[in-house]
Amino acid sequence: MSEKIPFEFMSPIAGLTLVEECRIQPSINYIPDSWKKLPQAVEMPLKDINPWDIGKYYGSSVPSTTAKGCPSFIDIFQDGFVYPAPCDLYFYYDKKSRENRWEAALDNITIRSHGDEQYVNHVPQSGFQHVFKLDYVWCGFTPPGYSIRQIPMLWHHNPYFEVAYGVIHTDMYHQINPQIMMRDGIKEFEIKQGEPLCYLVPYKRENYELKFSEWDLNRVNAGNIRSIGKFKKPYLSLFKKINK
Repeated sequence: MSEKIPFEFMSPIAGLTLVEECRIQPSINYIPDSWKKLPQAVEMPLKDINPWDIGKYYGSSVPSTTAKGCPSFIDIFQDGFVYPAPCDLYFYYDKKSRENRWEAALDNITIRSHGDEQYVNHVPQSGFQHVFKLDYVWCGFTPPGYSIRQIPMLWHHNPYFEVAYGVIHTDMYHQINPQIMMRDGIKEFEIKQGEPLCYLVPYKRENYELKFSEWDLNRVNAGNIRSIGKFKKPYLSLFKKINK
């Protein structure tokens, strides 16, 4: 059994920790609906199959696994935690006049505007036109040597905003203030209470050395045999077995 590393949160907003939909939650609670509706496999006509792989197949069509069966996607939705909106939030920005407004349903929630001269004026190709910051709702605490990555909600395809990717050394600095980057072409939008803003993924700070080795076919094939040598979810089964 692997050791459980404590990841502690507290909020200056009285009662927030008692409202479940507003609390920091495991990422698996926020799998997007589009992903849930994605089929596990689709039938592919035989003409679309790589002829070099034809010996694997028989019949007029063959099932092809969608992205839903890819381990790299599945693991994202089980990694770390999600920071949800503490209340309904409203944002407005006029690109011509540079007027910006915001409103929070709770009086003790503060949003600040990041000046355009800090980033968006210098990177016109970024796809963002203005940046707001949700200020001082949660403080996070990790053991010495552990930080967190603040990561956008991958594969949620939010058309209005994206939270900036960043690193916070929560063993030293504890405020988590997500930067809400408004996409180009949007004048106003609303975030509902409980809507996911970003992932918070803890990690241990370590030093790594970049290394290159000669190609070792046996080593690579051994990994493939361990990982894909069974019909049903072999990669996940092996990973869970190793990491009990």
